[in-house]
Order: sequence, then C-alpha cells, then structure tokens
Amino acid sequence: MVERLKEALSRINGVSTPAIGLSWNPPEPDRSRATRLVKFLAGRRVLSPYYIDPDMEIVDYAVMSVLKVRDRLSEDLERVRGNSHLGQALEAMHRECMMFLDRMQAAMKHLPPAEGYSEKRKGDRSARLALMQLQRTVVLEVAKLIVIYDIEDVPEDLLQTLEHVSRQPR
Repeated sequence: MVERLKEALSRINGVSTPAIGLSWNPPEPDRSRATRLVKFLAGRRVLSPYYIDPDMEIVDYAVMSVLKVRDRLSEDLERVRGNSHLGQALEAMHRECMMFLDRMQAAMKHLPPAEGYSEKRKGDRSARLALMQLQRTVVLEVAKLIVIYDIEDVPEDLLQTLEHVSRQPR
C-alpha cells in the first residue's frame, strides 16, 4: 500500500492553488516497456543465433554485451511492479545474466590474460554452455513477453534466435 502511494506521488509533477490543480504523469504501460525491451535485446549480438559457434565465441565481447543487458534490465526493474508479467520476466533474465557472469568469471580463470583489444580470448566448453543457457533463458522470457503483450514487428534476428534456441537439446 505504501509502495503504491509512493509510486503515485512520484508521478505528480505540479500542484497549483487557489483553485486547486494537479498535474499528473500517467505510468508507462508495461506493453510499451516490453516492446522497447524486445527491440533493445534484438540488437544484442550475444543473443544472436550465430554467436554460439565456438570458433566465433569471443569471451570478452560476450561479457561486455551481457553487462549492457544486465544494466538495462536493472534500470527496467526499478520501473515496473515485480509481480507483473514484465517484472517476473525482467527478474528471470537479470538472474540469468548474473549467473552467466559468475560462470564466465570461473571459466576465464583458465584463460591467458588479454593483451588489449587485439587479442581475442576464445572460450572453452564451459563458456559455450554458459552462453547457450543465457540465450535459452533470455529468449524464452522474451518469447513470453511477445505473446503476453502481443508485441508486433519483432526483429527477424530475435525470431531466428528463438527458433535456434527451441531446437537446442536441453
């Protein structure tokens, strides 16, 4: 109850008197937030179906991409109700990003240090499995959002990733 009151008060952007007036910023609907999130995630290379080829997999780039995704999810989590479909999806994706980063930290202990951006460190089997798990979780949560919020114009790359992930063995 207190949380809802705080949320409502945060949207008031002005009060006027003597005739009493109030300006109000309505909350952004979860559907538009989910649509923007889907478009943001579609542009993440780490979620591309082509990014799990072990010869193409560059650990440092994957970690940087997931850090950006995690940051975006954190920002969005602050703006939605945790019990909404969007809030639950954000929490699941955020949790998976954190697990991925933990797994990558463990996997990278065995890799030689990078010598600047010119040296590309390729991951091992554990890094590839961590990436596949991240893709599976994030893309399936995105698929739920697409259905629940009836999101149209889903980028083709994201649809290809969803198709690819659905064919992976569990």
